[in-house]
Amino acid sequence: MAEVPDAAPKRKHRRTGGADVAIEWSPFLRLEQVWFDDLRELCRQRGLTVRGTRAELVERLDSHGEPFRESWERGAMTSESGNVLLLEWGAVDDVAVQEALASTVDVPCFAQPLHAYISTFPPCPPPAFWEGAVGHELYKHLREQCGQGQWIWRLTARRDVVTLQNVFPLLRQKGFSVALALVLCGFLHILYWHQSISVALALILAHPAICPTSVAQVDVEAWAEAIQAIMAQVSGAFKDLRVVRGQLVQKPAVKGTGAKLAVRNPSCWNRSSDADVKLFAADFRSGAITGSCNELASMLLEGRFDYGSALSILRGKTNTYYTGLTKSYISVHYLRCMRVAVGAPAPPCPADFKILLGMGAGVRRWGWPGEQAAEAVGVIKSHDPSSDYQMDDLACFMCMSGS
Repeated sequence: MAEVPDAAPKRKHRRTGGADVAIEWSPFLRLEQVWFDDLRELCRQRGLTVRGTRAELVERLDSHGEPFRESWERGAMTSESGNVLLLEWGAVDDVAVQEALASTVDVPCFAQPLHAYISTFPPCPPPAFWEGAVGHELYKHLREQCGQGQWIWRLTARRDVVTLQNVFPLLRQKGFSVALALVLCGFLHILYWHQSISVALALILAHPAICPTSVAQVDVEAWAEAIQAIMAQVSGAFKDLRVVRGQLVQKPAVKGTGAKLAVRNPSCWNRSSDADVKLFAADFRSGAITGSCNELASMLLEGRFDYGSALSILRGKTNTYYTGLTKSYISVHYLRCMRVAVGAPAPPCPADFKILLGMGAGVRRWGWPGEQAAEAVGVIKSHDPSSDYQMDDLACFMCMSGS
């Protein structure tokens, strides 16, 4: 296994208790220590090309002639995903964060019952198999990086996955077929945050054009127009709001809060959610996404899910948003959310792990072949036979702890 370089700053996560974690930070942060997404943002701010490998981005910034130095104090704050914030908001200022959190905003009253339902997180259980597996290199790294590691070990408790995991059965209870529930989750997946998703879901359930029916009986044009109209309403409602530490707040007037747009996945900083929903609506009109979800529903319900076949379905229907390309992060992320929501297994498969390597540089940095990843999943399950831990859970852990 390729070890994580010593030069990389140690990260902490909101679930481990915040700023009290004793972490040594170097007096100055070098480009080699900056997370990949932040390197891309630094290039964008300087008008440089954002495409390329990590080494290419570092070389591009070095040759730009503007030295990059940012002082850090012990225990500097991190973003929701665990990345050190080096975006347009700059380094996170805890005082600014507290001031921002003082302006916490509730979701509109009509969406509050749904928000209360879908924003409830299951507990993050400590791994029962911990002591029996400390000799395995995966667990050695877990202990070194994350202490007991409960915050990352069970990634089914991540905010983005759990939100859609709760939405899916609710749509089923409302009478939507599995295929149509997958379609609607595909739309809601664009929004990412549970606050904006709850508002969009309330509008969906109240919209006269979006009613439970079979895929064959859907009024395609009416649904497509409704989806775009709902997105416009949600975007307008959240235009002056931001998400700080998972809380919905008024748009901060100062930098240093790490504020995120409330209608977009933070991993897609260079994408517009309005543009994304136009692509999604076009796929709805063409029948690409409904046809894909019909086939995905059968695959998931019959317990024969694998990422290669699922991506092939998306690709074969010529979707323009969930393209199904092997390196399409949003396609793989959406499939992972839906697999968890339906409760379908994903047997350890080296070919699948090759696809999951595209989820982030952190997965690739471990340097594991698919066979080793499959073995690690087997080790986890052998120490906790009741665990539904899957290879994509492992890939997400590797990404978060090793990027």
